[in-house]
Amino acid sequence: MTEPIWVALIVAMQGVVVALISKVTIDARRTKRSTEAVKEQVANSHVLPNGEPYNLRDNIDHNQSAVLGEIRGIRRDIGRLDQRDIERGREMRELHVKIDELGTADRGAADRLTNIEDTLDLRKDRP
Repeated sequence: MTEPIWVALIVAMQGVVVALISKVTIDARRTKRSTEAVKEQVANSHVLPNGEPYNLRDNIDHNQSAVLGEIRGIRRDIGRLDQRDIERGREMRELHVKIDELGTADRGAADRLTNIEDTLDLRKDRP
């Protein structure tokens, strides 16, 4: 190859290398800005009223555990109330059965009293 061809190839390669370096530099800057924005969002800059720093994530985890514990307690209470409702329902059914039995017994007594009254009423014997 002649010298002008080599010069043209070297200049072309320099252009490609400069373009690649520019692209990599732009991408690196963009990534750096994105990373800084993410760090700003997740950085632990939370402080207590007295100025002492604390970890927000640990605080959230603690609060979540406390809330879940309360929810479990509420579910247990609801389960107990549900069991009490079941027991009360059973008691009410038993009372209904007893009331029905007493009602049947009362109807039988009422029928007997009616029969006794009918036998004592002399007007019923007459045609």
